[in-house]
Amino acid sequence: MKNCNQAINSREYKLILNVNQFYDRDHTIQRFGNLVELLTQQFSGKFISREIEEKSRQTYYLDTPNFDLRHYGFILRIRQEKKYDQPEYQVTLKHREPDRYLSASQDLSATKPGKTKFEEDIIPPFQSKFSQSISVTKNKQPNFENIKQVAKLFPGLKSLDIPDETPIEVVNNFQVYEVVRKLGNLQFGDKHIVKTDLSFWYLNQTENLPVIAEFSLKYRIPKRLLESPKKLEQFPMPMIQGTNRLFKALQQQWEWINFHPMTKTAYVYGEKKSLLAA
Repeated sequence: MKNCNQAINSREYKLILNVNQFYDRDHTIQRFGNLVELLTQQFSGKFISREIEEKSRQTYYLDTPNFDLRHYGFILRIRQEKKYDQPEYQVTLKHREPDRYLSASQDLSATKPGKTKFEEDIIPPFQSKFSQSISVTKNKQPNFENIKQVAKLFPGLKSLDIPDETPIEVVNNFQVYEVVRKLGNLQFGDKHIVKTDLSFWYLNQTENLPVIAEFSLKYRIPKRLLESPKKLEQFPMPMIQGTNRLFKALQQQWEWINFHPMTKTAYVYGEKKSLLAA
């Protein structure tokens, strides 16, 4: 079994917002950004940059007809973006688990070069899940016909009790048009950065009202600490305290909050259980 004593290299706080606020996306993002900046200042932090960068992509998930990957705690996500006016496909395999050590023990290796991540996801009111992932970039749309072909790229899946010829298909035949807007960077008491962004899911490119709006706060462990074996996971305390306080304060902003939130993955799979009931 893979070594389960892995260091977390990032933390991401996720908050599902009230989509009805975002019919006029640009105007509402400005209002929400002002709120985040005001609350940040209340906790002795500062908005060191406001950003307007926005990018779009098509997003969909793949699984077997019986959702076997989901059953084993895996998701297989495809994001189609454009780079230099050419399509680019990001193929991500992720395993999410409430138990940190079980998540870290999973084999998420790939036969092609990829970007790996082991992070803590935090959802309201303050519930942690741990996810290990690997993302491989391709210049052609992946065409997986069965689980055997997926396992050729991600060999760790061979250990799952899924027959090789089990078909792979788009989950619920559902694709979304996703818009990601960087909001800006925050600091709490030191030089370390907390990144913020908003993600919107639309049924198609012409829709004005999103089906999901998500705000995230994220920070990575400083590289110099990650490279020091004696200081693994020593996230700077002012950054932790400030981000936690901001996350809790945002949950009290009633007009902005979705009180029956559902994760993006749960939405795709048609699961009815909300985050608050999880």
